[in-house]
Amino acid sequence: MVAIEEVLVFFLFLGFVAVIFFIAVTSNPERVSLYSSKARRIANSRTLLHALGVDEAEFLRAKVDYSSFKIPKRTGGSRHLQIPNEELKGLQKKLLVYLTTKLGHRVSRNVHSYKKFRSIKTNAEVHIGAAVVIKLDIINFFPKISVKKCRLVLKPLFLTKPIEDKLVELVTTRGGLPQGAPTSPLLSNLVLREVDKLIWYYCWSRGYKYSRYADDITISLPKDDRKAIHKAISFVNHKLKSAGFRLNRRRGKFHILRRHQAQRICGVTINSGKTTISRQKRRELRAAKHHLALGRDCTLSENQLQGYDAYLKMIHGVREARL
Repeated sequence: MVAIEEVLVFFLFLGFVAVIFFIAVTSNPERVSLYSSKARRIANSRTLLHALGVDEAEFLRAKVDYSSFKIPKRTGGSRHLQIPNEELKGLQKKLLVYLTTKLGHRVSRNVHSYKKFRSIKTNAEVHIGAAVVIKLDIINFFPKISVKKCRLVLKPLFLTKPIEDKLVELVTTRGGLPQGAPTSPLLSNLVLREVDKLIWYYCWSRGYKYSRYADDITISLPKDDRKAIHKAISFVNHKLKSAGFRLNRRRGKFHILRRHQAQRICGVTINSGKTTISRQKRRELRAAKHHLALGRDCTLSENQLQGYDAYLKMIHGVREARL
């Protein structure tokens, strides 16, 4: 009987201690928030590590190594590429899957680059039938995306400080986003999310159309109004500057195209009411195929021509892809 009483007293004591602890904790919401915040960060960090198939020590030891070189641009100048080594590239590919799952929904619907079921064709289709097409280009797009900007777009992952710091290190360089890293396209879209939203609303409220493919911005108007055109360009320029970017004012990077001109967006022409490629390009491809069939010297290889055939099928559709 005495033993039973002692057990009852013990459990009553435990209950009393639990009640006192509950009152002490709930009377301080900041402490509750701190505990839940820390636990959430730890849980999220473990989820990330599990997705990558590494433990925390392996993740923190991962080395950042790029090979840098320049390639010529078609429009002149050169593009600085930073290609990750095989180990880093493999890790970045896994990170891309994780980041797409967690943050991909945050990318603007008006973006057509680096997104599933979107392409240069869907980007151009937005503007079919427009009276005026405005083509703008963001100068030094990837280099302008700083480590600070990337850290901000990764904050919603809610990771512990060491894991967040290492993640930022793995996907950025001091010179901005590395052109060549698998994670860079998604991060660039996330960084421009607020700018995309602001420009889209400006256009939507005036009956204009807006789309973006990487660093190429396109706005189209239903009527040819010079004042409205220049106001739209000024608005885009202002919002980009506020976000730390600039419009490229060089010749060939800034176009206002009316219906009597070739309204070509990222190489896709829309004047006919559907997406096509230029006649000149089709003639060049026909000539290349003819030269290759006759065994003559050709500027394009057979593999390159097969790539162009696939491109034509995408732009024109399977039935109309014949040159």
